[in-house]
Formats: sequence, structure tokens, C-alpha cells
Amino acid sequence: MKRRVLGFLLAFACAMAFAAGSARAEGTVDQTGDWRYRIVEGVGAEIAGRVREPKGELAVPDQIDGVAVTGIGKEAFYRCAGLASITIPEGVSDIGSETFARCSALTAVEIPYGVASIGDDAFYYCEGLVSVSIPDGVTVIGDRAFGNCPVLASVAIPESVASIGDGAFSRCAGLASVELREGLQRIGDDAFLGCAALASVEIPDGVESVGDDAFRFCFDLTSVSLPASVTHIGAGAFYGCDGLTLTVEAGSYAEAYAVENSIPYAYAEAGASRLTD
Repeated sequence: MKRRVLGFLLAFACAMAFAAGSARAEGTVDQTGDWRYRIVEGVGAEIAGRVREPKGELAVPDQIDGVAVTGIGKEAFYRCAGLASITIPEGVSDIGSETFARCSALTAVEIPYGVASIGDDAFYYCEGLVSVSIPDGVTVIGDRAFGNCPVLASVAIPESVASIGDGAFSRCAGLASVELREGLQRIGDDAFLGCAALASVEIPDGVESVGDDAFRFCFDLTSVSLPASVTHIGAGAFYGCDGLTLTVEAGSYAEAYAVENSIPYAYAEAGASRLTD
């Protein structure tokens, strides 16, 4: 009887130890060399950061301890002021929230094909960020993902992106060129608020909603083309854009919006300008 009880207790202890080890492998942060990472069950390894703050150039490995790297986790490189360049492997599908936020020395980012999601605040307040390449296949650009990047000069949004998050490029004062492609359906609240250098934007057919304050305080904005697909323009969307003329389709919601808000407009097909009362 004692042997049976002892055997049962031993088996139970082994099972609990195995379960604890599995839980640790799947959720807790481990370390190999200078890399910190966690295992996401059924997905792969997620980079959690470095033991020592990285400086200069850094390449994220495509595997860690034999497990494919598929994500870069929340705040993994938050406030790494000396990080100047980051190479992300093609196997990564997710860049988490605040991953590179406040990396003031980061100047250029090439996001590889395969990334589907750029999290909230992922590159927020990267003061030195001049250029970013966003590949086709990205479906989510999170809220404030590139907000407060004052020297970011241009951005092209691929057709795979259906929604630009709230404040995604807000207060990017140096942003002079924005390319939006068909496939986009929503431009979020504050999406380009305070992009003072932006002079013109062509919103593609298929966009249905332009959020509150989306282009507020874009002081140099003189031309915005709005397709007939737009059925909602939020409060203050073009507030402070005093030199703006909208290009609209005759009889469209955008035309009614221009009239109601006393914004000069022109018809896309004719090119004839109209000044509203």
C-alpha cells in the first residue's frame, strides 16, 4: 500500500514538474546570450529584448534556440536611445506595441515581407526616423504607430492595409508625401493630424470613412481628392487647412460635406472649381 501511494505521489510530482516546465517554455521570458525571448505556443519565439541595451546596428536572429522567431514583443526595444539600425528577419509576422518607441537614434526601418501587424505606438516618437518601408501584406497599422516622428519625410501605404489607426502618423511635421492605395477603407481619427508639410493627398476609391481631425492642422495642405465611396468625414477632419480645395465627384457625400463646411471644391471629371458661400 505504501509503495502504491509513494508511486502515485512520484508520478503526480513528475506531471506537475512537466506542466510547470511547459508553461515556462511557452510564456515566461528566457535568455540565450544577450537575447531575451519567450515561446508562444504553436507560433514560435517572440523577442522580448536584450540583456544589455543595443547600440548602433542590430540584426534580429531568424531563430533562437532552434525555434523560429515570429514576433517582436511589446516594448522589446523601448527607449533604446543608441539603436541606430535594425534588421528584422522575414519570418517575423508581428511587431508589438511600443516595440521601438522613443528610439531616438533610429533613422530608417525596412519592414520585411511577412509582417502582418504593426502594433500601437510601435515607432512612436522616433525623433530621427527619416524613412520607413511598409511591405504589401501588412494589414494593421496600429494607433500612433508612427506618431510624433518629426523628420519622417514620406510613406507609402500598401493595398493590403484596410485601416490606418488613430493617430498613426500624427504630428509627423516633416511628412511631405503620403501615398494611399486601393484596398484602404478607413482613415482613423487624428491619422495625419499636425502633418504641417503635407501639401496634397489622393484618397483612393474604396475609402469609406475619414476620421475626426484626420488632417487637422495640416497647414500646407492645398489639395485632397475624395472618391464617391466616402460616406463619412469626421468632425474637424480638415480644420486649420485654410488653403485647401477638395476634389469631389458631382452629387457625392464629399461635395455635400464641402458645401456644408464652406470648403472650396472642384469636380474630378470637369476640373471646374467652385467656391462655397
